[in-house]
Amino acid sequence: MNRLQGRHIIGNVTFTIEGEPLVDFFYEAKRNNIPLWDIHLLGKTKAEMKAYVTDLKRIEQIASDLNYTFSVREREGFFVHLLSFWVKKERIITVIFAILFLFFISNTIWNVTITGVSTPIENEIERMLREMGIYRGAFVLNRADVDEVETNIKQALPELLYINVKKRGTIYEIEAKEKQQPLEKRVASPSHLVAKKSGIIKKMLIKNGQIVVNVNDFVKKGDLLVSGIIDLNENEDEENKEKITMRAEGKVYANTWYEVTVSSELFTVHERLEGDFIEHRYLTVGNFTLPLFNFKKPPYTFTEESIQEKQLKLFERTLPIYYVKKTIYDKELIEIKRTETEAKQLAIEHALFDLQQKLGKDAEILKYYILHEAKENGKVKLRLYVSTLENIAQSVPIE
Repeated sequence: MNRLQGRHIIGNVTFTIEGEPLVDFFYEAKRNNIPLWDIHLLGKTKAEMKAYVTDLKRIEQIASDLNYTFSVREREGFFVHLLSFWVKKERIITVIFAILFLFFISNTIWNVTITGVSTPIENEIERMLREMGIYRGAFVLNRADVDEVETNIKQALPELLYINVKKRGTIYEIEAKEKQQPLEKRVASPSHLVAKKSGIIKKMLIKNGQIVVNVNDFVKKGDLLVSGIIDLNENEDEENKEKITMRAEGKVYANTWYEVTVSSELFTVHERLEGDFIEHRYLTVGNFTLPLFNFKKPPYTFTEESIQEKQLKLFERTLPIYYVKKTIYDKELIEIKRTETEAKQLAIEHALFDLQQKLGKDAEILKYYILHEAKENGKVKLRLYVSTLENIAQSVPIE
């Protein structure tokens, strides 16, 4: 590339020269190897032309030696703009730092207030907020939003009746209220215990009430198990009997049955995160993306991505700029092949586990029978008959 081809990079100036004779100026420029182009004669003693900005001082010296009038009309090119920037660098750097400073102070938490709760609960809320990065002096760019903060605190502190988190600019205001503990236990209303499902009674643990069934009795759903009405004088006739009502309490365990259908695949692919990951951070404005940190491509065959976006704010004004953190995890695909026996055993284990979760810890699975099994479309399908021991007593009010 010759010098004229690179004039847009080097930069050029458009200038006028006036003097007599003009040919002396062109002769000196030729002798000093100064390229000139776009030459326009404006008169017998005046001309306009272009030259490289790097030759400007030599041209000024020639004009001075010849006692000619010299003036620059226009400067252009990358090098010219770079020089202009360098001259104004202090002003530009000051503006950039001012913008960064305003952005920093508008995204820094200046105060956190907690009201409406006792000191122990306040200390606990303050500790949780600090773990979530919400405390005085913290940078809020990556902090959780108020809905997430409220949800986390509610789950951790069930003694709270409600909690309201407000973010006013750079200030967090947390208002909460504790549940009121009842001073007196509410008087229980009279009730019976009835069967909530059919079964054979195996054992009874009764605290209050009159038992009306026996062990090994078969009961149907809705049958009375323990009465909340007690006869004080059993030998008296019906008219003279004295009766009291109370809340029947206790547990009645019965043998119940469930029919469960379950299946298990002979071939499956599991996904597992290996623990290795890399993070990419960048700014996005519309479709434009500006990488900020870690530009390298992840060296993983299979990946799982997690993206967090945070829209930037300057004081209370929302900017059309998003701060994005993309976490790329190393993922492994594991192929699992099972024999028919292994798939069958896995299906049974899942079926019994799911049933136990449904019935609760108070119930016990006694045994099971396989009613039907089949192999279809790469799956083992089973129909099980499961025998359980569970509390079937259910309280119903006395009408």
